[in-house]
Amino acid sequence: MKREDAARAQRELNTHEVEGMSLRVGWGTCVPIPPHPVYIPPHLQGKKELAGLQGKSGLPFNAMPRKTGIRGPLILPPNQHDANELLRECVVYVGIPDDDEQRCLINRMAQFVISEGPLFEAMIMNKEINNPKVKIQS
Repeated sequence: MKREDAARAQRELNTHEVEGMSLRVGWGTCVPIPPHPVYIPPHLQGKKELAGLQGKSGLPFNAMPRKTGIRGPLILPPNQHDANELLRECVVYVGIPDDDEQRCLINRMAQFVISEGPLFEAMIMNKEINNPKVKIQS
């Protein structure tokens, strides 16, 4: 596709009617992605405060049991079925950093991991193991 193709499509679409309204097409400009969500669903609001307050659970991804009153490190049962049952009843809270630079770094890294795959993620984690900016909190 070339610019001439886009210009032709723009001319042809300008003046068409859609649901009784005249369509006007123009060239747009790049819009930066905001560093924080524009809309947070009500059921997710307030979760940010829960992320760092519960301590370390000892489970993968610092998963927390849904049952209240369980405190301190947990140990996964040796039986795979029991371990799966315990993990199924857990919740993982992800805290959004307040620091804009850290949040943008995480978003950028996530984009690269999505496009390049888990080998890239492992390579970066290994290479930047002593870098405090890239420290993954568990």
